[in-house]
Amino acid sequence: MKNCTLALLVALLLLSAACRQSDNKAPATTDDTVELSLIPYRDGDLWGFAKPNGSVVVRPQYESAYLLDDGYGRFYSGDKTGIISPEGKVLLETTDYMYIGAFENGLASFVTKAGRNGYLNAQGEVVIAPVYDEAYPFQRDFAIVRKGSEYLLIRPDGSLIQSVGERIPIQMESFLMSDVERLQADPDFIIVQQPKTYLNGLIDKKGTTLIEPIYESLSQPVGGILVAQMANKSGLIRTDGSAITPREFDYIYRVGADRFIVQKGGDKSGVIDEKGKVVIPIEYSSLIEGPNDTYLAYRNESAGLIDKNGQIVLPFEYSVLNNRLDYFVATNRDMRTGVINRRNEVLLSFEYDMVEILQADRFLVEKNGKRGIVNARQQALLPIEYDVTYLGGDSHEYMEGLDRPHHCLLLYKDGQGTLFNVDGKPLSDKKWLYCGYPDRFGLVVATDANGRENYIGPDGRIYAKDAPLKKVTVSNVQALSQAIGNDTEITLEDGQYDLGAVTDTTKFVSIFGFEGAPDRSIIIHDVRNLHIKARNAGKAQLITPHAFVPVLSIENSYNISLTGLSVGHEVAPGLCEGAVLTTRSVQYLLVDNCDLYGSGTLGLEAYDTGSLMLHNTVVRECTAGILALENCYNALVDNCTLRDNEGDHMVKMMNSWKITFRKTQFTNNQTPTEYGPYEFFKLQADYERVALQDCTFTNCTADYFATFSNSLEETNVNRKGLQVTQSLWRQVVQ
Repeated sequence: MKNCTLALLVALLLLSAACRQSDNKAPATTDDTVELSLIPYRDGDLWGFAKPNGSVVVRPQYESAYLLDDGYGRFYSGDKTGIISPEGKVLLETTDYMYIGAFENGLASFVTKAGRNGYLNAQGEVVIAPVYDEAYPFQRDFAIVRKGSEYLLIRPDGSLIQSVGERIPIQMESFLMSDVERLQADPDFIIVQQPKTYLNGLIDKKGTTLIEPIYESLSQPVGGILVAQMANKSGLIRTDGSAITPREFDYIYRVGADRFIVQKGGDKSGVIDEKGKVVIPIEYSSLIEGPNDTYLAYRNESAGLIDKNGQIVLPFEYSVLNNRLDYFVATNRDMRTGVINRRNEVLLSFEYDMVEILQADRFLVEKNGKRGIVNARQQALLPIEYDVTYLGGDSHEYMEGLDRPHHCLLLYKDGQGTLFNVDGKPLSDKKWLYCGYPDRFGLVVATDANGRENYIGPDGRIYAKDAPLKKVTVSNVQALSQAIGNDTEITLEDGQYDLGAVTDTTKFVSIFGFEGAPDRSIIIHDVRNLHIKARNAGKAQLITPHAFVPVLSIENSYNISLTGLSVGHEVAPGLCEGAVLTTRSVQYLLVDNCDLYGSGTLGLEAYDTGSLMLHNTVVRECTAGILALENCYNALVDNCTLRDNEGDHMVKMMNSWKITFRKTQFTNNQTPTEYGPYEFFKLQADYERVALQDCTFTNCTADYFATFSNSLEETNVNRKGLQVTQSLWRQVVQ
């Protein structure tokens, strides 16, 4: 198995981001000794702080709140920012600061609104005045600051140690460092970069130059040794600049105080010690650090495990092998995945497409495109019937949280996301959008269907309280427009509501129209948790008498439902440019028991919309098709009737996925007989999929059923009532 340097780097980083905690309560530091005692807590849209037992210690009153690795809370509210101690005491509340960094070695940098930098102590008091253009975290007993183009070393009392001129300090993010570098790197050394050449050198805490800036990169010194790279070749050097090895390696990665994985010759890897002696021959396709002084090794496209002496621990009989939490996830020659231990005993049989270790004896598995949770006895704790898993987060979060046990995860089914614990039990009856990775405290941030963040503890406790729904009943369109807002349920009395007659805008309602044209309707936007329903299903009608605008548009919103409504254009059939319903950047939209009718161009036109559900709804008499979905995902059309529509394509998709039609009737939907060709299901790419389950077609026509032969996944579908006149469109264009 050939393996490039970049791929090896990524793999190594992913396996090295472990985080350790202890019971030491040392304050004001970002090392791994801080105990969790303060958690951001949300009540509605306001934030405060709670203790791990759920008791509120700082009442929710801020616009935002968060926790840094030092265990201290931060908040923003209006033009104010501040610090909360781990005990829940407000240490600082000011309108002067833009940002307050983490406490490191007792001091935290801050930035004023004027862009000046200084330092606070753990009591929130200014100990170094904001006179600098830039301020770096304190490393034990010194820090680097910048004034103009000059960098200075200063002491904790603010006194000057030495100027280092224009050399820029390089402080690598912890998630980019190996475990050894992050925990054992000597803080009395600083890597600096020459600004014009971008070459790196080394100074000590007194500002003395130890290594001139001549290297393309330098690693953090550990035990007086660092990795130096020049002209794309790496070697080991000492902090005085003397060489330990020649610069003859393509890549060197520290995995211990005295061990380094090296790559040489472009495709061969091995291990050397701190003296440069080869301790594992440089003959493997790649090596990745494993548990307890072992290495995951690839050789001749086979994966195995070797110990620190190069002896085989797990045989080279796997296609893929990786390690997490003392388990080995292995893929065999048949590309089936299971779990083994260090003795090569099978803990989880090789029958899965994917296995992810959640925590001890809990595995997220995938089989035939569905996911669930099992234990080591192959018992299903959550049935393998869920669609897509979002543990969430960017690569930064992923790498930092990789080796931390997961205590909750998000799984989707029928377009709806549910948070589960690792035993397969729902954490709440809410629907969810996103779930991050555990931080160093074991906290997870999850976003609910309303687009609001929630902190979740290792025990599954959710540190949030939602605002109660405000319930309003209206009988005219102006009252409807005025009532639209967050956390609101609006009941419509029987009657017709002409959205084109709305004249006043609000925080959540704008007028949709064209300059100089009479056509108009409304846009509902930037709203969360809004539900509009008819008192009597079908008796409340949202309309516009204008043919060139959508009846209703919804944008940048979360958790919206329309129930029992009749929605349509009150115009004669003919030229029309507006869909019945248009959405942009909407998450969680439910259209339930509604009637969407033309002469709109489309029943629903959706952009950048997720978790969309049409249930028990009719889409009828539209002139340009039924649905158009662009950049959409997790859409379910369930138990609907789609009838009497016409247009060149009935369902159009562009860069959309996980679209399902279930128990739906397609009746009398006709494509044109001229020009063409026309597909019933028009897809942009062959990786897009539409699932049809228990659906029936009656008196429908199209030139082609779908754009690509593998686009549709059919289960119990009756296509006898669909007349197609051509072979597959894909075959024609090829």
